[in-house]
Formats: sequence, structure tokens, C-alpha cells
Amino acid sequence: MSLKLSPQSPVDDGQNIALNMCDRQLRQYAHRFQVPRITTRLPFKRNPIDVSAEHLLYSWANWVYPYSSVSRNRFDAFASLGQFSAFVYPFGRQDLPDRFANTAKIIITMFILDDHYEESWGDGRGRRLDLCKSFWGEWESMIDKLEDPVAAPVPITHWAPYLVGTYATLDAVAIDLDAVQRRRFVALWRPYGAVNVAETMLIKTRLHELTSVKQIFDIRMHTIGTQQLMMLSEYVEGVGCTDRPGMTKAEWASPLWQRYLRECCEHMICVNDMFSFEKEYRQECGNLANMFNVVALTTRLAPGSTVSDGMRQIVARIEAYECAIVDIYRDIVTGDKDSRNGEPSSRAMRRMADRMLYFVGGNYKFHTVCDRYRRFSAISEC
Repeated sequence: MSLKLSPQSPVDDGQNIALNMCDRQLRQYAHRFQVPRITTRLPFKRNPIDVSAEHLLYSWANWVYPYSSVSRNRFDAFASLGQFSAFVYPFGRQDLPDRFANTAKIIITMFILDDHYEESWGDGRGRRLDLCKSFWGEWESMIDKLEDPVAAPVPITHWAPYLVGTYATLDAVAIDLDAVQRRRFVALWRPYGAVNVAETMLIKTRLHELTSVKQIFDIRMHTIGTQQLMMLSEYVEGVGCTDRPGMTKAEWASPLWQRYLRECCEHMICVNDMFSFEKEYRQECGNLANMFNVVALTTRLAPGSTVSDGMRQIVARIEAYECAIVDIYRDIVTGDKDSRNGEPSSRAMRRMADRMLYFVGGNYKFHTVCDRYRRFSAISEC
């Protein structure tokens, strides 16, 4: 029995490609650099729970507030970011609202954690080298406890409040995962702290040595959190039980799937860096050399190029990624013998491949409407 693909799947008839475009001119708030228009081949759809349970959205977000260690005004800006879940989990089951709520909480807490570390007002004091190891040391302790609550050596009372909230949410998710999914969940979150330390060391001491955007991708693959959130597409749909098994360890580790993950993640990094460029540019007072951003690096590596030139090159990258993503998706769904060595893809793998198309397409759509990347009234000009 073949898998019934999502109605808007770009391969639902084996040939036709769905074209989606944000046709309206993006509302800009005193932007110096316009984000180029992108025509995407990837589908996107908003989960209806975002509307049907709208009265619950604020309460789900507000659950995070006591743990956030930020002011109410600042938190309200974070709270709206929970809507990311509606864009990247369009098929999350409405009869499992707690699972949708947990993904929204994770997204909000991750933005709070990142800003606490990266912004000058946060506990990391703008990525101070003398604080980064202790800051992320608490993260390692939290992951130890998530993996084995009994053996974890550091009591929860020693953590920053936002890590307590993060742990509570990650643990609530892990409880509902099967054994394979839980091990994958912990393994994907495990390097997050250590790679953030490595990223900080590079930014503070060797940023001028970068010679390729691949060096940014290799780090951001682990610090942007996309793989961890992608795997929760199974969780929000209740996949991972005996009658609806999820992807196996071997399938997730297969070269084809890892290539698919890589293309999807690099696409999302490019989208994020393009839409967040203005925000980061203002924070660094217009100094491209201080920006850990693929648009900034692309511009710097081409003497005489403008930021607009750099953005156009990133758009070209995004278009190339989409071609590769759709090609790999077809290989997975159709069981292309050249790519799968004759092995058929499981129903779970085909389902997950379909959901990742919507995840990546939803990430793009979210960035076009997210105020975090469009409004800068709280950021002073340098």
C-alpha cells in the first residue's frame, strides 16, 4: 500500500511542481536592505489549530514567562514566536493539543535561551568568553538529566530559571516518545551546548579567518535547532507507537536521509540569515566583519560586492537547495534504485520526507511575517 501524500505535495502526481510565492510586498520597517522576492517550489500550510485554539495560544506561551528571566514587555515579543509551530507542523493533530503546545513552548524557550546568551542584556552578556563555558555547562547538565534523571549529578536548583522551564518542556515531550525517538531526541540536543561554545570562540577570535559559508553551515547545523524540531513532526502527529511506527535508527542514519537533512537545514539557515540580516547589521553597527551570517560572509568574500549582491547570491543558493530537496524527496518516495540501492523506503520515512517539505516551506513563510525580523523600533541606530 503506497503512502497517500499530502494534497499540496510537490510530487503528488509524480511530475507537477507546486509553485508558491509571497506575492505581496513585504512590509518593511525602516529597512536599509530589501529582502529579495523568492519564488519557492516548496509547499506551506498553516495548522488550523492556530486559529481554532487561538484562545489557548497565549496561555501556552504565558506558561514560559515565570521561567524566562525577562521583563514582561520583552517576553511579549517572544510569546508571538510560538506561532512558528503552526507553520512548520501543519498536520499536527488537533486532538493532541498538548503536543502542539509543547512544540510552541520549546520554540519560545529556545529564542529566550539564545537571546540570554547572545544579547548584552542577557546572562551571557553578549557571548562573553569568560561566561560561555559556564553558561552552556548548565545546558550539558540539563541534557544529562533528560537522558537519565536518576544519574544526573547536578540538582535542578542550580540551573538558571529558563533552563528549568526548558527541561520541563523537553521532558514532557520525551515522555511521549518511543525508545528510538527518545534516544534520537537526546542525541540531537546533546551537542547544542558544546557547539555554541565553539561558535562563540570562532566569532570572538577567528571570524576574520572564515573563507567559505560551509564553515558557517557546519556549526549552524547544530546551533540553529532545526534537526531537533524537524524530528518532532512525528511527535505532533502521534507517530511512534506500535500501530504507527516512526523512522528507525538505520533510516535516520542513512546517507540519503542525512543528505536530505543537510539540504533542508542549509536552506533554512540561508532563509534565516537573509531575513535577520538587517537586525544583525544594526546590532553590529554596520560592520560586516563582525557578523556570523551567510549574507555578510558572501558579501565580504567577493571584493566590490554590495549587500544586495550578497543577498542575490543567497537567493540563488536557496533555489539550488530547493531543486536538490525535491530531487531527494522523489528518490525517497519513489524508491529510486540508484539512490536507495534497491531498498524500498518505509511508510514512516516517506511520511517524514513529506513533512519536512512543509517544515522548510513553512519556515520560509514564517520569516516573511515574523516581526522579529521586520521591526526594529527597540534597536537603536549606531
